[in-house]
Amino acid sequence: SRRLIQSQEDERKRIAAELHDSLGQNLLIAKNQLFLVQEMSTRTNGDIQPKLRQVANSVGAALEEARAISHQLRPFQLERLGLTRAIRSMVRQTSDSTKVPIESHIESVDALLPAESEVMIYRILQEALSNVIRHADASQVQIAVEQRGPQIQMVVRDDGRGFDVDTMLDPENPVRGLGLTGFEERAHLLGGQFHCESSPGRGTTLTFELPIPESKNGDAKH
Repeated sequence: SRRLIQSQEDERKRIAAELHDSLGQNLLIAKNQLFLVQEMSTRTNGDIQPKLRQVANSVGAALEEARAISHQLRPFQLERLGLTRAIRSMVRQTSDSTKVPIESHIESVDALLPAESEVMIYRILQEALSNVIRHADASQVQIAVEQRGPQIQMVVRDDGRGFDVDTMLDPENPVRGLGLTGFEERAHLLGGQFHCESSPGRGTTLTFELPIPESKNGDAKH
């Protein structure tokens, strides 16, 4: 399972790099060229100004979309900023893009886990926040990431519509919570535990408890 996840991440990294370096760069060049043509046309034929502006705006929108897709495929912040700042950045961007206020407490958890585990943690929190924004109908969200002894604890809590956990995890349920199953599987792959507390009308709390490898934990203590 770890090898499968790693191969998926490698493929995502490749596609993200191509989107960012190839498609994104070409779109940026096209956008700049359109602006130059627009400036030149001011001296000759002003009638084409609106059309050029529309094309430039379309290219700009495509550029932003390519960047967003690239970010979803491969969180470059992990490599540039480290896990802690990458999580804070993701929470801030999510908060800025929605009307739902997100209260966060993110402690430093850098260098506590192997690189592949950091990617999985980032993915878990990214998906958890995305699910809350899309499905919970919440008015407030709280997220906490902190080290507690030999483990990292992550909690995502909302005051949304909630659901019956047993029904959602029932294998016979045709609309069973595949997201919850995915959280549980990822937590187990990291050697940890996943807990979900929820009930209709009372919000949801997702808790992840992930062990820190002994070598990393020893380094953290020093």
